[in-house]
Amino acid sequence: MIGLLAFMGVFLLIFSYFLFAPIYFEINSISGLIEFRFHKLISAKLKLIDASFFIEVKFFAWYKNIEFKKVSTSSGIKPEVKRHRSDLILKRPLNKIKAVLRSFKLNKCLLSLDTGDMKMNGVMFPVFYLLKYISRKNIGINFVGENLLILEIENNLARMGWAYLKS
Repeated sequence: MIGLLAFMGVFLLIFSYFLFAPIYFEINSISGLIEFRFHKLISAKLKLIDASFFIEVKFFAWYKNIEFKKVSTSSGIKPEVKRHRSDLILKRPLNKIKAVLRSFKLNKCLLSLDTGDMKMNGVMFPVFYLLKYISRKNIGINFVGENLLILEIENNLARMGWAYLKS
């Protein structure tokens, strides 16, 4: 009986950990990094270096670096895929999807954009200033030729599930 209670306790502890552990998605254009991370246990990083990119996968203490080289295109003809009308219909109600998307927390947001056209930057400046005022995040247009994006989004399974069930 004590063994069963201990097993149930350990199972409940592991289940609650996976339910409340944070899930992060991060994009950093300075270091060329795109990362998906489940707390400190599991992570996948996409690094862009020169013309090739690398994926670094970490699972507990196991690491694996995968290098992808430029893929050559084949001149073969691809068969046309027919889509059925039932494939195009959204299966879940739209309000549930919106509720789950609203459950995400935006931890870091820095967007600095330059289109390369001085007139276009001048036209877009008030729009980006309004976005910065509404969102209270660091969003803007610059005139010095740099494009910068730093974004970190956080969520967990419990928050997503609660948002889905509540809506």
